[in-house]
Amino acid sequence: IKLKSVQLREDLFTAGNFMVVKVNMHNNGKVSLKDVKVQAKVYELGIYGSTGDFDLESGQDASKNVYVFVPQDAEPGLYLVKVTVSDSYYHTSAYRLVFIRKH
Repeated sequence: IKLKSVQLREDLFTAGNFMVVKVNMHNNGKVSLKDVKVQAKVYELGIYGSTGDFDLESGQDASKNVYVFVPQDAEPGLYLVKVTVSDSYYHTSAYRLVFIRKH
């Protein structure tokens, strides 16, 4: 699985709203992948979001949005977002920084 791009819809999010992570990927392997999912996690806040499972055929591209709810009591600051695309056998991750401000 190759991550073509990982983008935050904004670089500044307000607590109490959803953070949207857009992920573009490519299956650069020789086999079709079953039950692939995309997850975005902010470990410091204990929050995450995930897509449902989907299949990704060999040579195929896919784009998915992951929605992560940022609680209203989240402290303002810069946080690391880990984005992972995986199935039962393969995974790849990327990291992005996001600034969260008070509501």
